[in-house]
Amino acid sequence: MEKVNFAEDAITSFEELRDIIGVPHELVIKKTISMMEDQCKNFISNSPLLFLSTS
Repeated sequence: MEKVNFAEDAITSFEELRDIIGVPHELVIKKTISMMEDQCKNFISNSPLLFLSTS
C-alpha cells in the first residue's frame, strides 16, 4: 500500500476540488428545506451520526 503525503497531495483550492469531483447537479444544489417534517425528525432520531450544514 502506497503512503499518502498529505502535505503534497492536499487540495488547496476550490478549482482543484472541482477538477476532481466536478460540478454538482442542479438538483443537489437546490436540495434544501426550511423546516424539518416528522419524517426527517424520525430519520435523524434513529441515526447514530448526523452532519448538519447551514449557510
